[in-house]
Amino acid sequence: AEFNEEQRAKHEADMNNPAATKPRDMPHVSWWQIGNDVLAMSEYPKGFKVDPHNAKAVSPKNQGEVDFTTNFPSGGWELNPAHQVVDEELGLISTTGWHKYNEDTKKLATKRLFYHATNLTNAEVMNFIDYPEVDLTNCTDSQPDTKDGMRYSHAMAITENYIVIPETSLLRDVCKSYEPTGGPYPGYKDYMLYDKNAKGRFLLVPKVKNAEVRQIEADDHFFVTHLFNAFEDGDKIHVDVLKYDSNAYESLYVKDNLFASSNEDVTNQIARYSIDLKTNTTEMKVLHQQEEATYVEFSNINPMFYGKTYRYGYAVKNAFRLHNSIVKFDFEDSNQTLEYVLPDGEFGTEPIFIPGDPTNANATEDDGYIVVNTIDGA
Repeated sequence: AEFNEEQRAKHEADMNNPAATKPRDMPHVSWWQIGNDVLAMSEYPKGFKVDPHNAKAVSPKNQGEVDFTTNFPSGGWELNPAHQVVDEELGLISTTGWHKYNEDTKKLATKRLFYHATNLTNAEVMNFIDYPEVDLTNCTDSQPDTKDGMRYSHAMAITENYIVIPETSLLRDVCKSYEPTGGPYPGYKDYMLYDKNAKGRFLLVPKVKNAEVRQIEADDHFFVTHLFNAFEDGDKIHVDVLKYDSNAYESLYVKDNLFASSNEDVTNQIARYSIDLKTNTTEMKVLHQQEEATYVEFSNINPMFYGKTYRYGYAVKNAFRLHNSIVKFDFEDSNQTLEYVLPDGEFGTEPIFIPGDPTNANATEDDGYIVVNTIDGA
């Protein structure tokens, strides 16, 4: 959307006022929980502590900001997935991109760090990947090849022994992304480049510190927004994702598309990637068919089944468009898949599964409630 410069200037003046009591900026992509603390997060390794019961910042101004990079190497930070995973021993687990520009060599160094935190003040690096340096002097002639470099990733999953991160075919356009100081320019669409020649890949991060991180390529390019689940099956890991064949953000999150009468320009697949740990290869199949000219978003499952074999998944059909519904997918018998249709003009958000009795080890997988916050656009 275009900026209203007058309102933006007013906002800047209000937020920079020393007497202001509200935070200057509030992340709005996801909420993370660490112990009893809740953070408002974006795709950056910093968050803001909030009171989820009253939807308010806990501290005035920037006193409530939580910075996970305090103990990390100095440099710039980017491409932190909005969605984290949680392990009973390691606590919250996430990953972030790191970059540093060398003004003498004119080269850009990048890494992906994997970190965990059991509280708000002590995030620890578990592992990292070094990507090839990029010579930015080549930008005068052409776009450097960055397919082997850092990719965009929005979500991740956890299994018994691994953290699984799909890295998409959406790359940094390094020639537009970095000033000589190494800082990124603003403007998402200006510095991200979807490359169909860059095969999607999966990062398999062992839960053991400093163990080898595997980078396993898929057979084709992909863009993954959200996952249903991932689980181990002998020498394989099955990863169930929402797969697009292009940068979905260019069509999903544009205001002019909100009331589109057709969804033909947005399609995805509910796909299962089976990763063979012996051969470091993948196979993809469609896990559940969808009606023509429809798609689903905001996938979720019963959290008691994270990292385990499972049967049911939940998602919003035609999110951000007309003809919304909440879908309960049966991945074993598609004839049992159910759909709750919303009135046109009512828009669904992420379905949250609440187990009926979390203490009951014998409860069936779908014994619980689906809670969905909807937006009435009428």
